[in-house]
Amino acid sequence: MRRIMLAIATISAVMFVNSARGSDDNIRFGAKSFYDPSTDSQVQVSGTLKGEDIPTETNNSYLIWCLKDQKNCLIAWVEDSGKHYVGNIEAYYIPITEWHRDTVTAADPGFGCWKTTITINRKTKEVLWIEEPINRSKDFCQKERGNSVKKWAIE
Repeated sequence: MRRIMLAIATISAVMFVNSARGSDDNIRFGAKSFYDPSTDSQVQVSGTLKGEDIPTETNNSYLIWCLKDQKNCLIAWVEDSGKHYVGNIEAYYIPITEWHRDTVTAADPGFGCWKTTITINRKTKEVLWIEEPINRSKDFCQKERGNSVKKWAIE
């Protein structure tokens, strides 16, 4: 009985010391996944959005789910918002502009200061997410995220 109690106390102490060190305080989101059934009806990619102007320590998870018959892609994401906290789930739709055997492209018409174009390469399972500045003559658009085109990927 003493050995069991000693083992439990030792394991508890090791776990407490490791948690006190803050060995990993980040929420862990799932790895990149890609789904493209042979029916050619949908494409789904999820993973971490990375690229220009996204800090390397950013912890997020994005889902892009394109449905051919709906002619839309659902974009949903969540980010960790501090130690052991997750922000709200955000989501919106953007229309599919092209659906081909090798690629699916969705683009919004450009709202506010940015136009978004997302291209999913079905062969390489890669996503290219481009944010292009528009309406640069408006003062508030000039201040928002700079004037360069942003290129991101789901990893």
